[in-house]
Amino acid sequence: MCGEENYKGQTVLYGIYIPIFIGCAYVCLYVRPHRYLLMAATAMFVLCTIQAILTFLTVLYTPDIIFNTTCEAGVCVSCKGDNLARANEINIQNRLGLVAIPVISVNQLITEGFLIYRAYVVWKCNIWITVIPTFALLAVIVCRFIQTDHLAHTYFAGVTALHNDTILPTSFGPELPDPLGEVSDILLMTTSVLTTILIASRIWWLTRDFDATLGKRATKKYRRAMRLM
Repeated sequence: MCGEENYKGQTVLYGIYIPIFIGCAYVCLYVRPHRYLLMAATAMFVLCTIQAILTFLTVLYTPDIIFNTTCEAGVCVSCKGDNLARANEINIQNRLGLVAIPVISVNQLITEGFLIYRAYVVWKCNIWITVIPTFALLAVIVCRFIQTDHLAHTYFAGVTALHNDTILPTSFGPELPDPLGEVSDILLMTTSVLTTILIASRIWWLTRDFDATLGKRATKKYRRAMRLM
């Protein structure tokens, strides 16, 4: 059982996400109704649910890979050796990955795009504020597209190898998606941190004078928004 650790974290995070989404939906429906925010939150939750289902299917249909594989630096190696069933499971996992990567990409596009839009609105529709986050987000989508393309080549190569009874190596996993995954993670983090700072700092700047004139009680909701960001 040397590979299942990679999937436990995703299950825990999804479990945490469910009550967060329920709370968000409650706010958008009853506390401060907002149809478009509810639609965005629902879309993100649906996409995350699809990703969780794909992860469950990966565990269900590729047990040998999950429990008899160790992964390091993006390359996964069998703990026991090669066999035909394992090669078939590799192709199943790659096939599910071809669905999972676009789902993740769309979810990230909605999430980060929403943050960029909020920063744009808070900064009085200043388009220059959104230039760096937007380019970073577009670069992430390009990285995901290249990952999908390379994974597709890996999948079809594996199918061809099985059809021709070719002996596959003990390791699997494309070489390109590892550095591309790291780059996309860095770009996503940059986008999230930058937009969060832009939104929170703008709210602070606009309300700092109100504290002196109107008192902290009048600006309580703005400070709450900064803490939320």
